[in-house]
Amino acid sequence: AGSGTIDISVSASVSGLQPETLYHFRLVASNAAGTSNGDDKTFATVVPPTVRTIPATEIKSSSASGVTFSSAKLNAVINPNGSITSYYFEYGTSSSFGLKTPAVQAGNNPGETQVYSLVTGLTPNAVYYFRVVAYNSGGTSYGETMSFSTVRPRSMPWIKLLLLDEEGTETAPGETGSNEVPD
Repeated sequence: AGSGTIDISVSASVSGLQPETLYHFRLVASNAAGTSNGDDKTFATVVPPTVRTIPATEIKSSSASGVTFSSAKLNAVINPNGSITSYYFEYGTSSSFGLKTPAVQAGNNPGETQVYSLVTGLTPNAVYYFRVVAYNSGGTSYGETMSFSTVRPRSMPWIKLLLLDEEGTETAPGETGSNEVPD
């Protein structure tokens, strides 16, 4: 701290602390005249969020009826444990994911909060893996990896148009102007 006669600010970083633990600390200074103990102070470490990934659902509803051919609603439950917590989803066509949604704040509730993220631009008829990742000043938590399959797009049905002549009777197939659709 030097040998001056003016007050100076000091600090120390500590690591390896346990979550959700109350710690006591004080400053101790010593010189040739003796030792002086500062006041007892406390701080508590923050608890990491707890998370639970839940099944993906269709974007247009909250039921577990499946996903569309190119989109899905990824769902999870997060408990921020009273600390400001953010989350995002990792997803992709392998368990290595490769894609992630933008981070969103889940708040600082002391209880569970259901969260979701909408993903679009997915490949039809493919298996996707996903999990939730939540973090706060206490650490990062990873949800269980889950999967869903996008559906195969339906082929468009053919529509047969009925052509009528001026008298309102059907024109014969094969005539000029016929609008036959292959069977």
